[in-house]
Amino acid sequence: METITSNLGKVFVHNLTPHDIHIKFGSIDGAKMYRVIRRDPQASVVAIAEPQEIIPETSGLLGVDVVYPPSYSSIRGLPADSSTNIIVSKIVAEEMVSMQMVWTGLVLVPDTGPDGVIRDDKGRICGTKRLMSYDMLKKAPW
Repeated sequence: METITSNLGKVFVHNLTPHDIHIKFGSIDGAKMYRVIRRDPQASVVAIAEPQEIIPETSGLLGVDVVYPPSYSSIRGLPADSSTNIIVSKIVAEEMVSMQMVWTGLVLVPDTGPDGVIRDDKGRICGTKRLMSYDMLKKAPW
C-alpha cells in the first residue's frame, strides 16, 4: 500500500497491477521527476479470467495459433473490502463497469492514451502523466 500525499491530505492506495506505476509530476533541469506507486507485494495482482479457444482451421492454414477474442468472465484478485482505493489496469476497470460492480473506494487506472502516456526514445511506455478515475463505480447508476 502506498500513501499519496497532497495539500488536501493523504490517500492510501493499493497498486494491484503487475508493475510499478511511474507518474511524471514535473522536471528539474530537464530531468523528468516521477512519483512511483509501487506494486503492493502483499496483494494479489488483479486480473481477468480470459479463457481463449484456438481456431484449428485458421491456425493450420497460417501455421501459427489463432484464437477467438477473449470472453471476459470474471475478475480475480480484488480486495474483499470494496472501500479500498485501488489502481488496476484499464481492462479490469472496464470489466468492473460492464459487470455493474459497485466499488466505494477509488478505482484508478494509469492513463496510457495518447495524451497521457510517456514513452522512452525507443517508443516503450515508461510512465504516465496522470491517473484516470472510474468514479461511475461509486455512483452505481444500475
